[in-house]
Amino acid sequence: MAKQFYTAKSREDFNGSTEPYTFTGEWENGKPNGYGIKYYSDGTTNRGYFKNGMLNGYGVCHYADGVVYEGNFINDLKDGYGVEFGKIIYRGFFKEDNYHGKGVLIIPGQIDYIGDIDMENDIMHGVGMLDFHDEKGEYYVGQLYRGKREGYGKLIYGDGSSYEGEWKNNEQNGKGSVTYPNKGYRFECTFRNGLAHGCGKFISFDGRILKEGLWINGKIQ
Repeated sequence: MAKQFYTAKSREDFNGSTEPYTFTGEWENGKPNGYGIKYYSDGTTNRGYFKNGMLNGYGVCHYADGVVYEGNFINDLKDGYGVEFGKIIYRGFFKEDNYHGKGVLIIPGQIDYIGDIDMENDIMHGVGMLDFHDEKGEYYVGQLYRGKREGYGKLIYGDGSSYEGEWKNNEQNGKGSVTYPNKGYRFECTFRNGLAHGCGKFISFDGRILKEGLWINGKIQ
């Protein structure tokens, strides 16, 4: 049966629930096939290319909660490259309706993030750059695990100083150094739970050791 272009009312399984919709577009074998628009009773609209009743390829969705998505679909699920606007702004890759892969994530007034994203692991997971948008003026570049700084990374503070080294559970843990560009030296030490803990030394930018000693829980002994 050849494709027809007309308006039809039907029902189908949509995101796990059976909802009525009105469809305008190309119809074949009793289902949307080709370009068209679906209008759902809750206000959701799906516009794009359909195959066997489901969005496949490029499409635009306006959801009932105000979120707008434009990008690629596979069998009605966001999959591939796309852009989503709502309380969260996301531009990047999706897999089976979730953020997954490289992307840019913006929560207005809170954070800007560029890097690896995985919804199964609390969004920020992998390597990326995170700007906190707070009064401290800090941003972080490095490894993250389930949304927390973990692995190797660099935190730049609002005054221009920075910590570069090992992290665990969002705190400095392991070998690292704090650089003070306005003072002309850096501090090298091991850290535990955000505090200097172990043998450390202050080194000038020309290589001179200014001070060295043993630190326990952030205090020199």
